[in-house]
Amino acid sequence: AIARDESELDAGADEWEDLHAALAFGVATKRWSIVLHAALALDALALGGGLGEALLGELDGALRAGAASDLELLSRALLARSSALYALGRLLESRRDAETALSLAQELGDSKRAGQARRAAAQAAFQLGELEIVRAHLEAALEIERARSDARATAAVFRHLGSLHNSLGELDLARDAFERSFKLARSAGDGACEAFAHMGLAWNFFERDERDVARDHYERALVLLRRLKMARSERIVVGYLGLLELYEGKLVSAEERLASASLGSRRAGDLRVAGIFEGVRGGVLASLDRIDEARAAFELADDLLAGNPFYRTAVGVHRGLLDLAEARAASAEGHERTALAHVARARWRIEEAHSFTRRSDDARMAVKILERALARA
Repeated sequence: AIARDESELDAGADEWEDLHAALAFGVATKRWSIVLHAALALDALALGGGLGEALLGELDGALRAGAASDLELLSRALLARSSALYALGRLLESRRDAETALSLAQELGDSKRAGQARRAAAQAAFQLGELEIVRAHLEAALEIERARSDARATAAVFRHLGSLHNSLGELDLARDAFERSFKLARSAGDGACEAFAHMGLAWNFFERDERDVARDHYERALVLLRRLKMARSERIVVGYLGLLELYEGKLVSAEERLASASLGSRRAGDLRVAGIFEGVRGGVLASLDRIDEARAAFELADDLLAGNPFYRTAVGVHRGLLDLAEARAASAEGHERTALAHVARARWRIEEAHSFTRRSDDARMAVKILERALARA
């Protein structure tokens, strides 16, 4: 039997092959209720990783056939769609489905689903840079989950709040939120949320320039993620370890990590994550004076992040490392005025990103890395 609600999933349900087979059977026989419930079970097992483009298409087919026979099922399906669209980088659609699911949950008086929808809407709005909308959703979600006394869900809200505070540079508030998330997740036995709290703390310490502590948190997160077979989140940690190594000047190992994170994310259809790390990889390749490869990496990153100005801005700062590589090449050929123009362009990139650095930790870190490189230029 396929669980009607994700809370009914147990260890025996963690059988991806069986669920995929059930979904394929439902499609072949046009038994759309089976397709819908299999897709919802797969979404629950993905732990926020999304269904992927192919399964999203099957879910949409079931919805068009009217398989969501009541509002509760429809709200669950919309949240599954929101998660899949988020992973695919289709952020406006992701937020729309989450907000529609929220309206349905409120109409049904379903506080559990309303809390989930608030978090999903906040997640999409965060990637769109709409931070006041994020704050409003998360404050409402925290009120919901505290009233429900749900430690697992409250831990998730604190994790999202930590990410918001990190992005705004409110590092003490962020650390407090992630520590609360970690404690609640551990008390609830939620290994995935523990791993996410480690990831948030890692970035927090990275931005404080406490790199050994940051690396320790990333490695702890990797242990949990590998145990839980959460490949998407594992790729994200590997990519951010690559960014940390770029900051430290460990360019060869940084390029290897970033190439792995970018390629793996592209193969999984996780285009936004792939674009972020391909852009950072472009900076690494430029720092290694592999100029043609760096240009190609930045072009790919721009394509992958089309429609996502929040992260394209950070990638634009990393392009300053390519400007500096081109300056070195021009100087070696005796073209000093051209070299100075490339350096000036790199400095301009920092000024261009100034307004974003107040609300994007990725942009702030890109600026720190470029400023270091400029100091050596």
